[in-house]
Amino acid sequence: MRFPTLLALAFLVAAPARAEPLHDAVDAYALYQNDITALITLDVAANDLDAALALALRHDPDRVAQGWLAYGALRRL
Repeated sequence: MRFPTLLALAFLVAAPARAEPLHDAVDAYALYQNDITALITLDVAANDLDAALALALRHDPDRVAQGWLAYGALRRL
């Protein structure tokens, strides 16, 4: 009974180390999606336009693209 528990724990501890770049990419995409969703639902007044643009422009397009691909890969697993 103890060995299967230890084995399962070993897999759980080792799994994040292998998947870290994939999850980091997905995290970047998720942050982008959250910001865009917030902007869609936001009623932006003229004096808030600079803040809204800064929110949209804070994302690196390469990281967003990598995250989008990583998200698609994870959905197919």
